[in-house]
Amino acid sequence: MASIYKRGRVWYISYYVNGKRIRKRVGTSKKLAELFQKEIEVKIAKGELGWEEIKDPTFNEFKDNYLAYLKANTRPTTYTRYKEAIEHFLEFLKRNGSISWRLSQISFQFIERYKQERINKVKPLTVNLELKVLKAFYNFAIKCSCAKENPVNKVPFYREPEKKPRFLSQKEINRLLANSNDLFPILYTFLKTGLRKSELVNLRWEDVDFERSCIKVESNESWSTKTGNSREIPIDKNLLSVLKKLPRRLVKKSLLKSNFTSNF
Repeated sequence: MASIYKRGRVWYISYYVNGKRIRKRVGTSKKLAELFQKEIEVKIAKGELGWEEIKDPTFNEFKDNYLAYLKANTRPTTYTRYKEAIEHFLEFLKRNGSISWRLSQISFQFIERYKQERINKVKPLTVNLELKVLKAFYNFAIKCSCAKENPVNKVPFYREPEKKPRFLSQKEINRLLANSNDLFPILYTFLKTGLRKSELVNLRWEDVDFERSCIKVESNESWSTKTGNSREIPIDKNLLSVLKKLPRRLVKKSLLKSNFTSNF
């Protein structure tokens, strides 16, 4: 409901839109304020206030905005993963004759149908990832005033089995290294440092401090760490000895890429 009130000689109108209080100056005429009050109340009853600035593009139209946002604000691997998830959903829209559906027309029931179809093709973990992408997609649309609500919020995710890593025994480690051949430096560095695969692949000679016996993990011009932060990992004399024996063919390139041609 809207209400009018007077301050001094001036009349004002007050009303709420989406929980936010709106106050406007009308003028010195009470009659005009009362007419304005009735007009506002009619618009509130019809739902014509609050979302008048909301645009409602199709999913296909808005995806370009979202992908541009991802490309500018996420790592390349994240961008690729999210783009693939969006393309899977677009294929589902096409198969169901709804490529022109607007964001407001895609209900949680429709997304539930997508979820149930995908589970026949991929694992629950993958389905959940794709739902997560759609959820982020709609959250971004809401921020851009292109959607009012997120239909994915009502879709339950699949329960995922608890992840329990299995650690190699010392006997298994010894057997692995004994049969590693040319990959020995890679596997040995893995075991000694606990580096992620991407960190190891992008390790450069200048990242190894032989004087202080440590490896510095930090982003560079062509790669960034998972968290964006840098850290140092101490290394023992055995690993130092292995690294010192590697030929420094390309000083500014990856330490391991410059010495191995495997697809590891």
